[in-house]
Amino acid sequence: MADLYPMHLQHDHSDKVGMKTQQFPLGLFDCNETKNQEVIQLLKFLTEKYVPLDGNEVIDEVFIGGDRLTDERVQGAQRAMENAETSKGKLQGFISKIEDWHRMMNFLEEMNVEDEDQLLPSDFQEKTDEDKISWLNEICCRIVKKYMFENNEDMLEQLRSVLDDPDHIENYFVASDNDDRFHCHFCPKSFVQLNSVKLHEKLLHQHTVTSKTSRKSNPENEDQLYNHIMLIFKFVCLLKNLDISIDMGDGARSVRSAKYELPIFNKTNKTKYAIRCVHLTTLTEETLSSEQSQKLIYNKSINIQGGKNNNLALDEYLEMLNRDGKELVKGH
Repeated sequence: MADLYPMHLQHDHSDKVGMKTQQFPLGLFDCNETKNQEVIQLLKFLTEKYVPLDGNEVIDEVFIGGDRLTDERVQGAQRAMENAETSKGKLQGFISKIEDWHRMMNFLEEMNVEDEDQLLPSDFQEKTDEDKISWLNEICCRIVKKYMFENNEDMLEQLRSVLDDPDHIENYFVASDNDDRFHCHFCPKSFVQLNSVKLHEKLLHQHTVTSKTSRKSNPENEDQLYNHIMLIFKFVCLLKNLDISIDMGDGARSVRSAKYELPIFNKTNKTKYAIRCVHLTTLTEETLSSEQSQKLIYNKSINIQGGKNNNLALDEYLEMLNRDGKELVKGH
């Protein structure tokens, strides 16, 4: 099928992603990401240099990306400056975003699945190339529909159990959010941070919330091997989908993939990546203007050699530069 199936799946910007990317190095900055004040100073410098301004007000935001920690630190610096008087002072010239390669690496480690068995129809060789592709697509659609969406233990089950349970610990505290502050259920106090109100109610009011979620028992006759194989199948599908979307520069497919990765991150306790998946989806579908949303979706990769399917995630390329840079200065 490799000789028949399209090497590149067309998307809205297929004609652009095959072009060699022109790069503009911003230089190196002496900044320790773990120190909030240094990140604030860096963002102030970058604001002056790269953000469109009208006096002290931001005209248009600029995207800034990196791994999960970079994304977190940028937002932390912005929260620290949210009491400033101007949008420039609040560091609102930047919209932080998580990049694809680190997301993919955290989603799944390397997997190697080989299957040489093939079951082809008897008239397969007589079919046209288009019919052969249609035959494969139809089988793939049936597999995805049955094993990704129709089985009882679907991937979004745990997420729905949170949303459907008003007494769940997450809903209990988030429901108290008012005017960007979390309010205590027992006294007039309110807090900016969610963890603060949790700690306050626990220490001052001796109140701790526990979820009333029931664990499903595993029947003795349940086929654990089958369940394990199906889980690997789902992981491989999601991983391959994200990997290929990066290669093809298909930002829309990469963003959609985050919705399906979300319950995996949640179930494997990678909470911060689950939050970043929500953040990415919210940016592209709710909070950004149509123009800004398109900028985010279709500027997620870089092509350093030209040609279709030769794209790299922005953070993957940056890791390569970091590696080469450290090698050059070793011993100095």
